[in-house]
Amino acid sequence: MAYRCYNCDKKNWRGSRSQHHKGVAGGSWKHKAQKSSKLFKANLHQVRLMLDGTLTRVKLCTDCISLFRQQGKLGVAKAKVATA
Repeated sequence: MAYRCYNCDKKNWRGSRSQHHKGVAGGSWKHKAQKSSKLFKANLHQVRLMLDGTLTRVKLCTDCISLFRQQGKLGVAKAKVATA
């Protein structure tokens, strides 16, 4: 399974950051720092989701987990307890 959200299709994205080595003073020097690429990862969790009446394991981002939890679609399989 790919590293992306099942619901909103959120995935990893590449950005840039600039940072001097330790000990360089601030001010205008901060804007002249070397640029390097950084990989930002989506906050995904594998959860059990109720789809078409069956529990299915999918990867969801934390925003979608809270959305499905409010709608009541996020469920955990309940074990049947036999009473005698």
